[in-house]
Amino acid sequence: MVKAQIIKAVAKTTAQDIEITAMVINEFLNQIQDSLVEGDTVYLENFGTFKIFTLGEKTVIDKNTNKEIVLPAKKIPDFSAAKELRLAVKNSDTVL
Repeated sequence: MVKAQIIKAVAKTTAQDIEITAMVINEFLNQIQDSLVEGDTVYLENFGTFKIFTLGEKTVIDKNTNKEIVLPAKKIPDFSAAKELRLAVKNSDTVL
């Protein structure tokens, strides 16, 4: 499912206009992004937690030149599913 499909499904379920639903969902996602950029953790009850995971700087060896390369530290968005979401997926009949 892609974002456009989610917007259509939510609009249909809530009997709202697609444009308004799109604005709400886009703002919802922007709020999550803004919170993560500020370093905050976003917890959605019964769904999961979004947070920033920081990978430290590390030194690796380039196999082509045998020289050491220093990879800088970087921040990565991370998601941990809540127990309720994990159980819902585990107990579903859908097989990929």
